[in-house]
Amino acid sequence: MSRCYDAGMETREKTFLLRFTLEAQIPEALFEEEDFEEDAWLDEWEVEIKPGLIRAVFAQLRATPAWSARVRNRGVSPLDEIEIVVTRRLGGDADDDTDDDDEAQ
Repeated sequence: MSRCYDAGMETREKTFLLRFTLEAQIPEALFEEEDFEEDAWLDEWEVEIKPGLIRAVFAQLRATPAWSARVRNRGVSPLDEIEIVVTRRLGGDADDDTDDDDEAQ
């Protein structure tokens, strides 16, 4: 347990890991071709696939107003790791809105 920035607020953490292992199956004959780019498949991941995945994660998290999300940099290259901190603050406005909706029904 650690203390949050607000006095009297305790922060609890749990780690959830979603790991992608990238593989490319390359026929030996391709290595003999002069114009073959060995890392093109990694470029495709970095430019075309990974940004869309990250946008989709943040879109889903934004769809739940009681939760917030931000990227945390721990000094690891973003080519290798992107950490997203997802926070649920209890006892705030999001909890109060839920109570108001229940009373209105």
